[in-house]
Amino acid sequence: MTAPRVALMVTCLGDVFFPEVGVSIVRLLRRLGATVEFPPGQTCCGLPLFNSGYHAEARAVAARTVALSATPTTSSCRRARARGWSSTSTRASCRIQR
Repeated sequence: MTAPRVALMVTCLGDVFFPEVGVSIVRLLRRLGATVEFPPGQTCCGLPLFNSGYHAEARAVAARTVALSATPTTSSCRRARARGWSSTSTRASCRIQR
């Protein structure tokens, strides 16, 4: 069995207010045998722009983030379903539940 690959995005707000959470997530995933990756080109998700009222700008930034993460997320969701896990997908994310 190959080690699972995990694409991780720690948001800037999470990093500013709770930086230990991102570090703990990476440590936990590695301890469980996962390879943790940070998608190349990953930057802002657009939330600070949206919260500041710059909705059009936030939409453009969010669309870029979705495009960067769409392929890994989609394939991850398919693999999870193939293993009998239930998942709900949106364009940007996949929540897996056992």
